[in-house]
Amino acid sequence: MAQQMPPTLNGRAARAAARWIKGLSEGGPAFGARGVSARLAWYVRVSFVGLMFCGQIAVASLSFAGPSELTDPIDQLNAGLLKVMKAGKTLTFQQRYDLLAPAIIRAFNLKFIMESAAGDRWGSLSPAQQQALVETFQRYAVAMCASHFGDYAGERFELLPAAKTEKGDPVVKVKILPGNPSDDVHVLSYTMQKNGAEWQAIDVVIDGFVSFAAVKEAELRAILWSKGAPALLIRLQQLAEALSDKAASERSTK
Repeated sequence: MAQQMPPTLNGRAARAAARWIKGLSEGGPAFGARGVSARLAWYVRVSFVGLMFCGQIAVASLSFAGPSELTDPIDQLNAGLLKVMKAGKTLTFQQRYDLLAPAIIRAFNLKFIMESAAGDRWGSLSPAQQQALVETFQRYAVAMCASHFGDYAGERFELLPAAKTEKGDPVVKVKILPGNPSDDVHVLSYTMQKNGAEWQAIDVVIDGFVSFAAVKEAELRAILWSKGAPALLIRLQQLAEALSDKAASERSTK
């Protein structure tokens, strides 16, 4: 059986999504702490194997939610991304951040991802530490998005038929249609779960290969388990500030 290889990402929106999911950009700040790179790499490899062989998505009819109830958070996220992309560099970083923050926080259960990364250690943290980590992770996630989605080249987002994971969780699939016909079409798959009365994504996978949850949980866990909650909090703050500073510097040179 031939080994599957990750597809080449063409198109600005697809590349921006991948950079946001990975949390890395050329010349941008690295997330991981020194001395934990081997553990992080091992965890990512294991997570990706699990995604490819155990977490495949199958198309199915959904009975657990009406289409608008399930897809509304992702629809609003797509609308926010397009608005920011079309505005481009006419918006400051802070303006992009303010426009995207409500949609991202509504669409993603970032608290769930943080708790999953902490594992058994989450219960040993004080409520104040837990809240600080979740809020700072939210700021970092929004800052990443505001940093990478700043250009527009005719892209469109299109909802695909409903799907579900092998575990039965609903999946909202979004096709990124490039403005340039020579660029490839890519698909974002949002795994959804109920958080109280609202549906939120607990993961997004691009083209079935790169998982936001797998990458972020590995990064968060590597620092939290080796250096503790205060070090992770400081690192998230540093990264969010670095993204803001980088955007401000790029704007001032134009």
